[in-house]
Amino acid sequence: MTDLVYHHKFYTKQKPGDNIIIDLERVYIDKIIQACKPTDLFINSVWFEWDDDMRNLLSKKPERVIIYSGYDWDDRGYRKPVHDKIKEHCDNVVYIGNTDGKGYFSLWLFFVEKYASKFYRDTPISTSISKLFMTLNRGCHPHRVSLVKSLYEDNLKVRVHKFRR
Repeated sequence: MTDLVYHHKFYTKQKPGDNIIIDLERVYIDKIIQACKPTDLFINSVWFEWDDDMRNLLSKKPERVIIYSGYDWDDRGYRKPVHDKIKEHCDNVVYIGNTDGKGYFSLWLFFVEKYASKFYRDTPISTSISKLFMTLNRGCHPHRVSLVKSLYEDNLKVRVHKFRR
């Protein structure tokens, strides 16, 4: 287990029960942290930035940095400067979660498994849909709008559900 753990302030301000996604994610984050070596630095990449907390943790010279991407995809584009700074302090960087490569796993599969019956109780059991897409569009970000538009443009059958907790 490691005590070297970074979460952005946005993430730490979330109280248990405020957000079912983060509540579920914490279960898996805790398991990963338990499996880390004491010399590892665990970084939750959700909203992470090059801040005093990150600098302090990297000053402890971890042997390995584990960067976890959970409900958001691993972002080495927009947040590339942060990734570059981390690599300046540690050569052994491992990416896990919603990322490319052998460390991939999807938090959303666990989420759907746990909550599907809660959110999809009005979905017909028999359907002619051959492919099912789920997008969690809390905010109308351009990439989400683009996905939905392309589904309509390709004449795919689209059923839109708006779910509330």
